[in-house]
Amino acid sequence: MAYDLTQVTTAYNTLTTNIKNDLDEQFNLGRIKGSDYANVFAQLMQTCIQLAFQTPTQSTQIDNINKDIELKSYQEKLIDAQTQDQLESVNLKKEQENLYKKQEALTDAQTQVSIRQKQGFDDNLKQKLFETQMGAWSTMFNSGLLTDKPAVISNDEASALYNNFKTELGIS
Repeated sequence: MAYDLTQVTTAYNTLTTNIKNDLDEQFNLGRIKGSDYANVFAQLMQTCIQLAFQTPTQSTQIDNINKDIELKSYQEKLIDAQTQDQLESVNLKKEQENLYKKQEALTDAQTQVSIRQKQGFDDNLKQKLFETQMGAWSTMFNSGLLTDKPAVISNDEASALYNNFKTELGIS
């Protein structure tokens, strides 16, 4: 079979230009990477050579290759969208984990505040009891109702109690 080399060359140039433009666009958009680019390019160039020689007798093949290129482009866009969706899902999970850790830390801090508040209430109760008792003894002693010091004062238990309060409050 004799080929019209002008038609073959025109068909080949048209096909390869379109393919190269589409692949370059996908590469520039980051949808196709180096080795994938080379593999797809090699596959499509083989097809272009075959089709270029078939063009004089089967012009419909050009439409089919264009549809194949368009399909591959859509497939690449789909893969890119799926990859992007997976990355967003991973990022969302990381954010959820960080929020959970922050919530745990907040809960721990709230628990510590509650414990310290209870300790503060207990400390305040002890202090008020101590002040009330000491005030009552002081008033009774000064008014003459008590002539002897209470045992807690005379055997120095009050000093031990006072020193215990200081220790619990972290006062030197």
